Amino acid sequence: VHTSEAFSAQLNEFFVQVGAFKNEVNADLLIKKIQGLDIESNAGINKVYNNGLYRLKLGPYENKKAAEETAKNIRKKLNTPALIINQ
Repeated sequence: VHTSEAFSAQLNEFFVQVGAFKNEVNADLLIKKIQGLDIESNAGINKVYNNGLYRLKLGPYENKKAAEETAKNIRKKLNTPALIINQ
């Protein structure tokens, strides 16, 4: 039972993807912009390399509402797309 509880908790983690870049320098620049805005106080910024792209994901968030609030702030302050991802 403990294993399935841990597994189901992982599936309910939400992330906000704020960019996917071929050039790692561009990903790092966006990280600095986000850190400068002081938007991210409760979650980390993760840079994940996958299929030739550096993806920036903020999180994890414990619920979708918290992730949506961050995504809204990112869109408003940086004028950049932000997608909610459930993992």
